[in-house]
Amino acid sequence: MKAVGIKNLKDNLSKYLQLVQSGEVIWITDRDRVIAEILKPTIPVPNRISRWESFLNVQE
Repeated sequence: MKAVGIKNLKDNLSKYLQLVQSGEVIWITDRDRVIAEILKPTIPVPNRISRWESFLNVQE
């Protein structure tokens, strides 16, 4: 499990997403307080999400 600040996460997003893809859990911190976590989905997701589904997810 790794912890990373918001700015560092933004600057190195691809690196942290690769870690998540390999099974690592990432905690996001703001002023040394954990505010969120990123982890691989626990349920299977389709390989591709349609543009329509993507649009609907943004609207929520």
